[in-house]
Amino acid sequence: MLIDTNIFLEWLLGQQRADECRTLLDKVQNGETNALVTDFALHIIAIILERGGKRSELPELFTTLASFDALSVIHASLEEHIQIALLANQNWPRF
Repeated sequence: MLIDTNIFLEWLLGQQRADECRTLLDKVQNGETNALVTDFALHIIAIILERGGKRSELPELFTTLASFDALSVIHASLEEHIQIALLANQNWPRF
């Protein structure tokens, strides 16, 4: 499963569906569900948190994510980013 930036941001920013996102992330953290995230998504999360005045939270966030048993970071080529974008558009949950 590819986890998009918005899943992390929903949880981090305490938005409307934060509880659902945290439930998913708990499963990844505990090794119940395997997941992938792109390095690009992590950069976007960092930019958004920095713009929101939460730069100081980044080391803790990335340390937490590093502890997730079933989360792998994809270091994608440009061609792979194209494929990821196409897949995301096909499978994007519509809330």
